[in-house]
Amino acid sequence: MLCTAFRASADTLNQTSFGDFKQMKTKLGQLYLTIASTVKPLQANDLLDKGEIIDDLRRLSIVFEHVEKLLILAASLHRKLSLAKRLSRAIFDDYFNFYVPRMGTGLLAGHKETK
Repeated sequence: MLCTAFRASADTLNQTSFGDFKQMKTKLGQLYLTIASTVKPLQANDLLDKGEIIDDLRRLSIVFEHVEKLLILAASLHRKLSLAKRLSRAIFDDYFNFYVPRMGTGLLAGHKETK
């Protein structure tokens, strides 16, 4: 069920109309790859190290959080500035370039990440 829930959540995010922001397409593609690599041991019942699986699921949840934040902004800009595509792209690009380097993995030193 967990595998299906992650995939359904990603599909819901992917259906959001966010304009033609290439960075979002890349991030959504990365999200699907992360889901696939994280849930593969769960699907195969290959749970040798449960602690590692838990850490991987925490990382996946953090990736979801970051993609959701970016997608909310992209969708909002797309909806509000649909007639000013260059402006919306410039705003999104600035935010993306500011936010992405600060994402981190979220698991270092007990989930200390920039919010």
